[in-house]
Amino acid sequence: MRLSRCLGVTIGITFLGLTLGAARPAAAEWFLDLYGGVSITDDADVELRGGQTLNDTVEFDEVATGGGRLGFYLPGLRWLGFAVDVSYFAPKGQGSTGEARLEVVPITGLVMFRLPLLESQQFPNGRLQPYLGAGAGVFLTSVKVEVPGLGEENSDWQAEFGGDARGGITFLFTPGFGVFIEGRYTAFSTNPGGQNTDFDVQTFHALGGLTFRW
Repeated sequence: MRLSRCLGVTIGITFLGLTLGAARPAAAEWFLDLYGGVSITDDADVELRGGQTLNDTVEFDEVATGGGRLGFYLPGLRWLGFAVDVSYFAPKGQGSTGEARLEVVPITGLVMFRLPLLESQQFPNGRLQPYLGAGAGVFLTSVKVEVPGLGEENSDWQAEFGGDARGGITFLFTPGFGVFIEGRYTAFSTNPGGQNTDFDVQTFHALGGLTFRW
């Protein structure tokens, strides 16, 4: 998929998130989360098809990641929320037959569940909030593969569909500001260029960040 089509998909998901936000009840609790951390991508079985077919296993390096999440919790069901999450990571990998580099921009819609703990008059939704989130979305992906004898292949940015699951815990210093830690798991498949290379990309993300509430 060309970059222009990827941007179209991105704009569509963003518009959907804004539409959900505009339709929210007036008393909903908004939140903006900003985070960073480390992405650990599992070894990937890769099939390379050129003049010959090669099966390889690519071992990816741990890399930095970062992103943000915008959403809201419902007033009548304060344990239930919705969010749109955007992030970036770019793992490099080495196999026995070649090297690979991925650039990935996941854009996912999430259903969020939280457990309000340490409630008080100042913190009616709890000062301590364990939470879970899950959803699906579009993974904008660019892949570079270099194999001796077969040359280098670069894909255009293309959009793949994948899944996202996470869990974490938030602590609020004030009703409008806090910190959180989170473990996240993402999974998707891509065949850059649509023909010659297949990747299954499964990644664990260890994250920490800041949350803003209003």
